[in-house]
Amino acid sequence: MTTTARGLVGSTAFGICMTVGLHVWKGMVVGLAIQSIMAPFNLAENALVSAVFMKGGFGNLKEKRIFGEKLRDEMTDEDEVVDAEGNVIVLKKEIAAKAGKGKKEPNKKAFEDVLLDTWDLGADADIKPLMGMLTKKNINYATKENGWTPIMIMSGLGAKSAIGAMRQMKAMGANPSKVDQEGWNSLHWVSYSSD
Repeated sequence: MTTTARGLVGSTAFGICMTVGLHVWKGMVVGLAIQSIMAPFNLAENALVSAVFMKGGFGNLKEKRIFGEKLRDEMTDEDEVVDAEGNVIVLKKEIAAKAGKGKKEPNKKAFEDVLLDTWDLGADADIKPLMGMLTKKNINYATKENGWTPIMIMSGLGAKSAIGAMRQMKAMGANPSKVDQEGWNSLHWVSYSSD
């Protein structure tokens, strides 16, 4: 809360100094006039100013939830605590919970990463990791940047056992007519890679 308040005060002070400076240095009246009109609106929308002046004064600011902050007991697994520089802070209870599990879980690669890594290795790719991750839910997954699907990548790969893998993918519900960002489907990928 203190960091956010300091940031708001700092940006407001900087805006005032810049507007006054431009007025004094260049004689700009328009900026000063606009800031004079907008300042009250900006202050009214400011959460800290609103809490202090419109909701009971300075009182006990720690009890007020000015910026939607949560108490430690209210945090869930999805919540993330960061410091002023944006670094994630790991809470002691999380460290204890991980230590209590006894063994550390290996870092699992995301499906899209495995898909793109398989493509990057080309004909030398080991398709087993990708095939092991495929399900009926992700069989027609499209990559975020290019819209590539698993069957497109397998079609253009030229790796050993790619044909058998494509049969398995088709049996799982892969759609070979789905197109990527360039408008290419799996047939285009096969044609291009066989050149």
